Amino acid sequence: MSTISKKLGVNIRRIRLEKGFNQRDFCKRLWLDAAYLSNVENGNMNPILATLEHIAKALGVTLDKLVKQSLLPADPCCPAVGAFWASAINPNVNRRSSSAVFQ
Repeated sequence: MSTISKKLGVNIRRIRLEKGFNQRDFCKRLWLDAAYLSNVENGNMNPILATLEHIAKALGVTLDKLVKQSLLPADPCCPAVGAFWASAINPNVNRRSSSAVFQ
């Protein structure tokens, strides 16, 4: 899978662990198959938007927080891409700006 999928999975796992959920109990809470969540957290599967919203709600975070660190490229050679992604997940960011500031 893509680097974004892997970053998303790492971010989901990090937040889940910060909130004190083990994978088994978290899956029961979400009515998700443990193998599915494992594949998502390992970057082997891409969840649909509705599933991401469900995961974010169960973790008590916004969808923005769940995906922000996963989707924003860290490539300093292409700041316009970072600005595009910032505007996609935060409508208050100006798409024309190549120096988006993230909160």
